Amino acid sequence: MLAGAAIHTSQKKVVFIAETQLFAIIAQRTAKDIISAKNAEGLIIKL
Repeated sequence: MLAGAAIHTSQKKVVFIAETQLFAIIAQRTAKDIISAKNAEGLIIKL
């Protein structure tokens, strides 16, 4: 019972860590997209 609970808990942790990393990657990409969009806007304004 305890071993099963420990495995279940560690699986949840692994899933949580994976989800957190995925969100971090998405956030980084979104931030890059926003920055590149702002740079593009800046270039358009200069033109």
